[in-house]
Amino acid sequence: MRIVYSIHASSRMKERGITIFDVEYVLEHPQEIRKGNENRFIAIGKSNHRRIKVVFERENYIKIVTVI
Repeated sequence: MRIVYSIHASSRMKERGITIFDVEYVLEHPQEIRKGNENRFIAIGKSNHRRIKVVFERENYIKIVTVI
């Protein structure tokens, strides 16, 4: 499935030193997925011994809204 990153998500990833690999790893191997606001989901997992939360929307593709 295609993954699209919002400008906000890309900016936060750069600020926090989180890579595309980290985000995609958490999406593929989440420890937990929570329902967020509206039609959003939060994938929570670890990559490189770091806890990461990926807020995303799922339609015909995955849109990464932000990364914490």
